[in-house]
Amino acid sequence: MQSLENLPRRARSWWKTLALGIALGVILRSQAQVILIDASLETSSLINHALGPFSIDLQFIDGEGIGNANNSVQISNFNFSGGGWIGSQPGTINLTDSSFLQEFIGEFSPGTSLSFKISLTDNANPTGVPDRLSFAILDHDLIEVPTLDASGALVAIDITGSGLLKYSWSTDPQRTDISIAAPSLAQVPEPAASAVVLAALLCAGRISWKIIGALQGTRR
Repeated sequence: MQSLENLPRRARSWWKTLALGIALGVILRSQAQVILIDASLETSSLINHALGPFSIDLQFIDGEGIGNANNSVQISNFNFSGGGWIGSQPGTINLTDSSFLQEFIGEFSPGTSLSFKISLTDNANPTGVPDRLSFAILDHDLIEVPTLDASGALVAIDITGSGLLKYSWSTDPQRTDISIAAPSLAQVPEPAASAVVLAALLCAGRISWKIIGALQGTRR
């Protein structure tokens, strides 16, 4: 087999492009640690309830307790199905574990359901204690609507570095007349990174065929 130095200039260029494509694919795969989740829950029992107005409460806790900022969360695409934010609309909510607790509270008018997207990184903490994102609904006194979770959360997601641990709870019928079933948490692929990696690999495959042709041409 010929060395890279002995190949024609165009063949050497193709080899370099192939190596770049493979390196790009490896980098993108290593960085594709962002996990997407579609969350949805029924909220019709909140409409015109005496405990309103209600607020969304998102808490992001650093498992290390020191704020090492090794994970971040984005919550976006809120759909209130007839309801909406009260006051300014936050758009995308960004939380990073740069302190023990990062929190967002936003007042909303409920519709029949609520859905949103969660994007999380998945990096482990040195001690192995996971970072946690939790979601709760607060009443007009900013107290959690009671759920079957001791903290009043409807959703909790633990970031372990080797996949997410997802939990959801319904409201507690023994402590509230608000009826919300355990929210749905559907993990979905991250399309942008996957598409770019696939394109890089396809490009590398096409380049490799060109290299083979170039090598065959040099043997004639």
